Amino acid sequence: MLTYVLSTLKNIIGLVRVRAWPSFLICYIGGLSFSGNSLSMLFQSLLTSRLYVSIVGFILLLAYTFALNQCFDIKEDSLHEEKKQFPVTSGRLSLSKAILWTILLLVAGSIAMLFTSTSPLVVLIYIFIWTAYSIPKLRFKERMGLDLVSNGAGGGLSFLLGVSILSSIGIHSIFIASIIALMYGTGYIFHSCADYENDKLANVKTTCVRIGKKKSLLLALTILAMMAVFYTTGVIILPFPKQYLALAVFLVPLLLIIMRADVNNKRSLEKLQKRVIYVGYASGTTAIIISLLFFLFAR
Repeated sequence: MLTYVLSTLKNIIGLVRVRAWPSFLICYIGGLSFSGNSLSMLFQSLLTSRLYVSIVGFILLLAYTFALNQCFDIKEDSLHEEKKQFPVTSGRLSLSKAILWTILLLVAGSIAMLFTSTSPLVVLIYIFIWTAYSIPKLRFKERMGLDLVSNGAGGGLSFLLGVSILSSIGIHSIFIASIIALMYGTGYIFHSCADYENDKLANVKTTCVRIGKKKSLLLALTILAMMAVFYTTGVIILPFPKQYLALAVFLVPLLLIIMRADVNNKRSLEKLQKRVIYVGYASGTTAIIISLLFFLFAR
């Protein structure tokens, strides 16, 4: 009995891909810290069950998005060296059971987030975008540009979901969410370049497969340039703490990483993908620290 329970638990953890969560959790926590208005408000929120229900709800929705993706990506995952070991792809978890778990995650997560968020519309948009990304007919993953937009929006909306727990969504939080969306869109391009051969072999027509790796990396650089200009201009014009300009320093290692990547070498692109993720972790964590320090010393 114990062996069965442990095996099932292992399969569920593999289904929801817990290892892929950190960046989204950083965005969500960043939204919470950005919207608190003061440290006292943040500390007071720790005493309310509403905050913890919302965190659980977000985690459940996050688990739903990865579980759903695995249910419909069996073909391409079977061609990937690591992904072919996923529970559904390997056959350790039947597709019917995976779909059942996916539905349960969606229902529970939706109820929790709709109950705690001040912006149900953001919750619904988040669910729609990630659902449309994976399911047949809509399948944003294989639509030119929509795969890029949906992944970018997923990061930005994660931030807004965090914001919506402690306050209403305003122009400042929308601005930050837009920056995050551009950053996530860029990250998705690197991910697609690393998966280019597998996606092409499986006839998965992502934007990267359609335009090629070189043009994709050029697109990523273009988006980064737009993001840098947009971010710097916004922080200067809007009444933001100017300390947020310090985050621009992360563009330097990011550009160096991209410039050193060999577009014709799969391992080089995989290293690029991982290093970009680490830069994203560092910038996100730094942004949270800046928010908390601002609240601490602004009063």
